[in-house]
Amino acid sequence: MGPAEQLWGLQFLIEGAKKGERVLFITLTESAEYIKENSKNLFLEIEGIDFLDLTPSSEYYRSAYDIFHPGEVERERIFEEIMRKVEEIKPQRVFIDSISEFRRLVPDAFVHKRQVISFIKFLNSIGATVLFTSETTQETPDQDLEFIADGIIELKRDENGLKITVRKTRGSDFISGWHRMEIGEEGIKICLF
Repeated sequence: MGPAEQLWGLQFLIEGAKKGERVLFITLTESAEYIKENSKNLFLEIEGIDFLDLTPSSEYYRSAYDIFHPGEVERERIFEEIMRKVEEIKPQRVFIDSISEFRRLVPDAFVHKRQVISFIKFLNSIGATVLFTSETTQETPDQDLEFIADGIIELKRDENGLKITVRKTRGSDFISGWHRMEIGEEGIKICLF
């Protein structure tokens, strides 16, 4: 996932932490240490953010999955760690980078969709607001995740810099179209065209 998406999620958590909320960053793509180091470089105050690092260790490549598919072995461990951490801190805000990694843990699209729906319902049942990133490609579109989400924010970079658009929100209105997004010392600013 790109730095802009990650920054968006960090700002979401930082604002919650400033209000005294319990916040959780679940990373499946980049190590928590790497994210923390990048945060320092951007002068972000990330104190108060709990991290759950579910990235593979450097020893992962030595694991041999001769009998079972890696997803079958990893899925149970990953979901157990998430459940343990969520029950431990009972977060009010959760950022998941990237929920697309769950797709690699399950055998088919139906199971993936059911698992994500169940997971989001679980987080909502404890009062958490959830923000997640998704990696979509032509081979792995994420219409299933778009259906589940209450809102969809799309970020892109072009020759004029970063741009943002809101494609969906449930229960509220938004200003449609692409808008310039700037990242500065005060965080993210949206410039309406």
